[in-house]
Amino acid sequence: GDVVVELSMDELGRWLAEAAVQLSASARAGMWAAAAAGQRERAALQRLGGELAGAVAGLAHEQDTFMRQHAIKVETQLVDRAMSLLQELSQARRAALRCAEDCRRAMDSAFAAAQRQYAAHIDELHNQLTVARTNSSIMRNELQKAALEALVEVRREMLSRAFASGAMRMCDEVGRMLALEEQLEQQQTEIIDLQRALMKAHAWFRMRTATVTTACIAEVGAARARAEALESELWEGRERAELAFEQMGAQLRATQADLEAVSAGAARNASDLRHALASNKRLLKWKITTAPRMEALKVRMAELTRHREAWLEWVHSKQGLMRHLGAQLL
Repeated sequence: GDVVVELSMDELGRWLAEAAVQLSASARAGMWAAAAAGQRERAALQRLGGELAGAVAGLAHEQDTFMRQHAIKVETQLVDRAMSLLQELSQARRAALRCAEDCRRAMDSAFAAAQRQYAAHIDELHNQLTVARTNSSIMRNELQKAALEALVEVRREMLSRAFASGAMRMCDEVGRMLALEEQLEQQQTEIIDLQRALMKAHAWFRMRTATVTTACIAEVGAARARAEALESELWEGRERAELAFEQMGAQLRATQADLEAVSAGAARNASDLRHALASNKRLLKWKITTAPRMEALKVRMAELTRHREAWLEWVHSKQGLMRHLGAQLL
């Protein structure tokens, strides 16, 4: 029953060599398969890591974008609220200034109306007072002249009686004294007449001065009213310009926020910026156009002030000269 196989050493060597070759080939194939499987596993792990990293980066970008948009939104809301508060404050300030300006204009208008209403009556009373003072002075001069004439007449009568009774004789010295006294009496009479004429001229000059002063005051009041109207117009223009400038500033800030939040609105923001620049140019052009009118108005007011001061100085100098002449004559 037992089978006996005889193998030679050569065959055994070949078989062992073939077995070793097969084992090494199987081992290499297994190693290659394991390496390929490991490589595939590493590639899969790398793909998974990349996908996870991309997902994390996407989430981080989304979170960053959300936080930036939220911050821009909050900042925009804060800026809008601050701008609305500033606008309300500016409106309240303008309302207060306008109220004060209206009160001042109302007071000036009431004063001008009262002055226009009672200016003629005041001038009439002033003229009546001037006429009364002049008449009183003229009456006083007339009384002085009458008293002087009566005194001269009494002295002449006394001299005539003295000459008639022989108590006094006519001589050259007495004749010269009588001639000098007569000349003095004539000069005193002429002085009284000149004083009367001077008082009449002074009264006429004062009444004329009062009339001219009233007319000049009325002209100055009209010029002041025109200046106030122009100032009111310029003030309203300034308010509109300030409001437009504030609105343009708010639009510019909103445009910048939208530009940071959404890049797609760049064209619209650029258009708004061009509009803002155009508005600024129009505002600058308006200021340049209005500046000559303001300068012309200032020059006109300065000329009126100089004319009024020169006229008042002329009036005062004339009044001082007349008073000096009156004092010298009296």
